[in-house]
Amino acid sequence: MEDVLIIKNIEREGPGYFKDLLKKFGVSYKIIEFGNGEEPPNHRDYKAVIVLGGPDSANDETKKTIEELYFIKNIIEDKVPYLGICLGMQLLVKATEGKVVKAHEKEIGFKVNENVNYSVEIKDDCLDDPIFVDVDKSFNVFQLHGETVEPKNNIKILGVGNIVKNQAVKFGENAYGFQFHVEFDKELIERCASEDNDLKKLSKDKLFIEYGEIEINYKKLCEVILRNFLKIAKII
Repeated sequence: MEDVLIIKNIEREGPGYFKDLLKKFGVSYKIIEFGNGEEPPNHRDYKAVIVLGGPDSANDETKKTIEELYFIKNIIEDKVPYLGICLGMQLLVKATEGKVVKAHEKEIGFKVNENVNYSVEIKDDCLDDPIFVDVDKSFNVFQLHGETVEPKNNIKILGVGNIVKNQAVKFGENAYGFQFHVEFDKELIERCASEDNDLKKLSKDKLFIEYGEIEINYKKLCEVILRNFLKIAKII
């Protein structure tokens, strides 16, 4: 049985750089796409679960979203370590009785404008959280969302963004959510820039240039955060 269950919410948004890192760490994993007719496995058979992004809303009343929220509630109740990215974060907040609402503006790509990158800053009282060991207080990120979260008091906000504020959250001891993406690699950028309606509005060449500007630190951030999460899950 694999160590980590990775859930995709749409075929194009795969694990990206996570996949390379899991191989590097010697961690086994299984990838499924939720809602494509494949029966989700028993979450108790895994040491951790990662839920990726997608174009759905956590507020959708579709069969897929209702079943996925129920699936995530069970993961949280059973205290299986959880990491939600973008939609995966919003589903975590919704599953713990918080709200998912329209953001005051969409965050798309690497940059707010020509001169400003999307960035996240860890709150002072959260710098010692295990997920942020060896992570700089402020870091640049990739964004792809039009909604944001209003967590209930049972969720702690760990990090804030320079545009949309609620960017990193925690529920209990081992359930985390990031609104931003750390897992996007060149292959994922290439595919999503060709298929995602919001990213298609941006220049693909410019996206690659902007990725190149932060690639070293961005990949380091991804590696450190994933390693920290796997340590929290007692996998490495």
